[in-house]
This record gives sequence, C-alpha cells and structure tokens, in this order.
Amino acid sequence: MHVTLCLSGGAARGAFHLGVLQALDTLNVTVKALSGSSIGAVIALSYASGVSPKEQLALFKSAAFKRSIRFNYFKKGIFRIDTSAPIVNELLPVTSFEALNIPTYVTTVDLRDGVLHTLNSGDTHVAALASTALVPLFRPVLHQQMLLADGGFLNNFPLQPLQTYQLPIIGSNAMPVTPRQPQGIRDIFKRALFLLSQSAVIDKLQTCNYYITSPKLARYPLFRRNALDELFALGYTCTHKIFSNPAQEGIEHSRRKKPLEQS
Repeated sequence: MHVTLCLSGGAARGAFHLGVLQALDTLNVTVKALSGSSIGAVIALSYASGVSPKEQLALFKSAAFKRSIRFNYFKKGIFRIDTSAPIVNELLPVTSFEALNIPTYVTTVDLRDGVLHTLNSGDTHVAALASTALVPLFRPVLHQQMLLADGGFLNNFPLQPLQTYQLPIIGSNAMPVTPRQPQGIRDIFKRALFLLSQSAVIDKLQTCNYYITSPKLARYPLFRRNALDELFALGYTCTHKIFSNPAQEGIEHSRRKKPLEQS
C-alpha cells in the first residue's frame, strides 16, 4: 500500500507522529512522500533520511538533545539549536533534500513579507531549523535573503505538496481542536490565537483519505518531554484503530473522498 503523509507541528507532541510512523511500518504501508511543518518537518526529514521512529524517539528523549538547545542571550530569540552538536547529525544524517530516501517538503514562512515557502531542495539542516524557529523562543533563520520562521504560524498542516502525487493522503495532527472552557483573560486570549491558527487546518481535513489524531493530545503540554513514550504509544494505537475500523467511536478520522487504495 502506497500513501503520502502530512505531519503537523506540535512541539513535544511530535512523538505522536513517531507512533503513527511506527504503526505504518508494521502495517506495511509505504510512505512515498512527506510534508511537514515545525516538529513535523524535522520528523519527516529524519524518517526520509532512514532514521526509524524508535531511533528518533530515543534521540528526542536523550540528554544530548536537551543540551543541543542553547541560551541565545535574547539575540532575535531566547534559544538556539547548536548545529555543531553531534546529535543533530544523528537525527538528520542526510544533509541534502536531493539525497533523501523519500521526497520531503518543509513549510516555513518569511517574516519579512509573510509569504509561505515550501522547501524541498538544498540543505535539510537549514530547512529543519527554519521550520522549527518558533519566534520569540527560537531565532529565525536567514536564508537566501529571507528571514524564515516556523511554518506552523500560517500553515500547521501542509497538505498541498502531497496533492500532486495522486496517492491517498494520511494526515497526522498533533494539535487538534478539542472543546474546552477557557479560564481567565490570558487563557481566553491564548485560546483565540490557537483557534485562529487552526482555522485553516479544519478546512483541509476533507482532503485527507485518513486523518489521525486524538482528543487525548490536549492533555500533553507542548514543551514538556516527560511523556514522549505515552505520546508515541497513543499515535501507534490510534493508527492501528484507524486502519482496522475507520469509524470507531472516539477516534477522529477523515471524511474520505475515496478508499485507501492498494498498490
């Protein structure tokens, strides 16, 4: 079975995507193209480089990964990724898009003019840094006279590059909109910003042949790494449930235009 796969942003919740990929591997589903934003872009690039989901999980959990995030003294961002750290090459061993095992598309935004850019050629490390540059936490990346930042600001679910493949699209969303009552003015403001950022995602769900997410994701903070194993297991379980019974209660799924095709 051949498919394409879109991975959303979601910071530490990206471990959910790793569980999805692990399940697809066990189901003998071959991913022919990947598209991602923010942490979804990093995971896509790593998987396309030949790093397995379980290997990625171990790297994200490691002390070496935590040490690669350095204080940036508020120079255009509070933190930066130390690109000289060995773990960066372990996570992204293939440094050129052209050498990847699977065609991969990375979404980022130019802060200068607000234009979205899809990167699919050149340096994979630059693309990963750009798509995860969640300002003001991380500094933006100057690349080809563009000032690139996290693509999730404008497109956290970048399906468009996959539509040219004429293959079923699986979407994995680590940032689903789940009903809740915001408390206090700060929480209301944060909720409004979240809904604004996710409005474009909702419109794209019809494009997915399979949509994998879970309302349980809302329980996990975006920037805590103490539940990566749980998130991995959740992604794995949800994917198996989707493929065994797409209409199962409690698991969100796509409103499919056509069934997933065998190939």
